[in-house]
Amino acid sequence: MTQSIQGMLTGVVKTVDSLKGYKTELPFADGQLAVYEPLAERMRTVRTGVDSTRTDWRVAAKGRTAGPQRAARELYRRVQLELEAHYGQNSIRLDEFLHTSPNVSNTAAEWLDDLERLTGALAANQEELPFAAGRLPEVEAAAAGLRAAMHDVNIKRAAKDEALAEWEAVKVEYRQARKVLRSKLAAHFGARNHPRLKDFFD
Repeated sequence: MTQSIQGMLTGVVKTVDSLKGYKTELPFADGQLAVYEPLAERMRTVRTGVDSTRTDWRVAAKGRTAGPQRAARELYRRVQLELEAHYGQNSIRLDEFLHTSPNVSNTAAEWLDDLERLTGALAANQEELPFAAGRLPEVEAAAAGLRAAMHDVNIKRAAKDEALAEWEAVKVEYRQARKVLRSKLAAHFGARNHPRLKDFFD
């Protein structure tokens, strides 16, 4: 995506340079420069926005997976072993605390659901579980950390999507500007495929 933006930006810069070079010959050069120079600047801004927001989103997603999501998974499995030791591996009581087999949690949202279920069950069974009081704050903290990380990723994803939407809008603007200029040049040079059009477009 960034390469495409850069490719179009390079094309717009070439068009701007050519319009400046042809100012004495083309009566519409100044008018087209008023279109293409701001377009080039907007493309630079969009390219920077796409690059930065996409990087931010990837870093946040990687950090969530390697940090809070991994910590949640590891804590969940430690508590699972304690529950299995207390109730027995095949006890139906485990269903109150753990996701039901064969479901396997993989996503952050699934792990958060599991932690919230585990939190409620530990809170409800503190009197009969000797380790519940100690584990409950850990599970609650793990859920809060994962929830915050997920929120951060969502914010950064939205920023990335907004930057990409801006890029799509710039593409439309670029294609329209190119179409108008090509038509004007063809009329001026007397042919739709006049060789001198290559001075303006890649």
